[in-house]
Amino acid sequence: MSLHRETSRKSDGWIKLVIVFSVALILIIVWSVVEIRRSISSGASVATAAFDSSFDSAREETYKQYHNLAFQYAENEHHIHNDITISINAVKEKSELEVLRISDVAYIISSSEDNKAGTTSWLKVYGTGVFKVNLAAAEFVVDNERHHVLVRVPSPKLDPDYIGIDKFEILHFEENKWNANNATRSGEE
Repeated sequence: MSLHRETSRKSDGWIKLVIVFSVALILIIVWSVVEIRRSISSGASVATAAFDSSFDSAREETYKQYHNLAFQYAENEHHIHNDITISINAVKEKSELEVLRISDVAYIISSSEDNKAGTTSWLKVYGTGVFKVNLAAAEFVVDNERHHVLVRVPSPKLDPDYIGIDKFEILHFEENKWNANNATRSGEE
């Protein structure tokens, strides 16, 4: 019996050892499968992101290449070249150039001591004037090769034909009661 017990103990120990190793092996296999699945999932998402990124950049680069080719083709087929000639004859025919139109308001005050009638008047006068340049005296340098015109003009002058009073307002008028006969005539003047 003792031999049988010893053999039974040895076989029980072996069975326990095999069970422990089997459980450890199953745990290692399960853990390996979980890690492999996680690695595959992570690798697939990284590969998908890399593919999407490279696909987008390749698509953009291809679009740019075809766009540039189409643009160059269209430019070569439909290129417009304008050759111009500069003519200043019309400028020489009309020799005055209006460069500035001014408006001004002046207040004219006349007191009773300044005139014979003894009237006091305040006037608000609106006037305009025009500055012109005489183009007949201008110097023109025309460079058709470079499409450039250089014009040297004299200083603008106030044109006496375009100086005038537009309107006026009487702000205050007071006549001398002692000299009423001359006051109306003096006021009109």
